[in-house]
Amino acid sequence: MIPSLINEFFQRQGISLSYVIDNRKGAEHRLYAGDVDAMLLAKNWTEHPELLVFSDPVIMHRDFLFATKPFTANTAPANWLANASSLYSPILCL
Repeated sequence: MIPSLINEFFQRQGISLSYVIDNRKGAEHRLYAGDVDAMLLAKNWTEHPELLVFSDPVIMHRDFLFATKPFTANTAPANWLANASSLYSPILCL
């Protein structure tokens, strides 16, 4: 979805894009190393936001948690993944 949103804009600006397939953390480290020039990333997801320059938001979205059993209602959402030991219980979908 993102490439289709930004390709036209950058073409009008005369900027050539190439996409690097990587996971989010790996891509972030490519930014720090200077291997890539830019990426779509939320400031609060970064390890070192002081080392990066951020634009206004390009697109806003929501994340959802899915699990094989109900989350504990009396536990804070930030703790729902505590002690999770595999990719299958629970799964975080971004």
